[in-house]
Amino acid sequence: MAEKVKKKAKQVEAEIEEFEGSGGIASRLEEFVLGNRTLSLSILGGAVAIVLGILGFRYIQQSQDGEAQTEMFQAIYYSQQDSTSLALNGDQTNLGLLDIVSDYSGTSTANQAALLAGINFLKEGDAGSAIEYLEKFADDGSMLTMSKYAALGFAYQETGDQGAAARSFEKAANRPQTNKETTPFWLLHAGQAYEAGKALNLYQEIKQEYPLSFEAGTIDKYIGRVGG
Repeated sequence: MAEKVKKKAKQVEAEIEEFEGSGGIASRLEEFVLGNRTLSLSILGGAVAIVLGILGFRYIQQSQDGEAQTEMFQAIYYSQQDSTSLALNGDQTNLGLLDIVSDYSGTSTANQAALLAGINFLKEGDAGSAIEYLEKFADDGSMLTMSKYAALGFAYQETGDQGAAARSFEKAANRPQTNKETTPFWLLHAGQAYEAGKALNLYQEIKQEYPLSFEAGTIDKYIGRVGG
């Protein structure tokens, strides 16, 4: 097993060096958000998968959770390839995300696996299971937490619960903290899901607090729709 861990670690070492040179986890995930305004589920999942891959390598080095992290590498690969069933359930050699969540409960690995499992369920169209696993991911105030709430917003929209979707998008707007790029993007998603009264407040916040953002350029039409 030790040799397997070392082999897997070497496979991502070059990517990690390039990744860290580009500004690290927060910078890379933010690039995904800003570079893809539509933020499809595949893009969201890919961004999280890259981050989890880097985190996985670090935990192999720094913790005794190496076996679980080794399993995570393959699950991340399947996620990147949109092989959601293999990512969730594993293959004959490697555990899937659901097994990792169950078998390594209470570990950082299981926490990460829950987030990625939720996104894979969402890509499969199983919003109920997506919500179940996304909620398992502990809010750590990082960019990964932003991804959790963004994915929850999409999942709740799939179930028709616009209120819960809006609240999730609003949480995403404030994770890991407010900023001029991602905050207005998620506030706009929240506003579209809220009832008209709440939406107006959010749209006006974008216009007043983030006047130079991309979203502010078209916000007046949204304000007009809700009678502002």
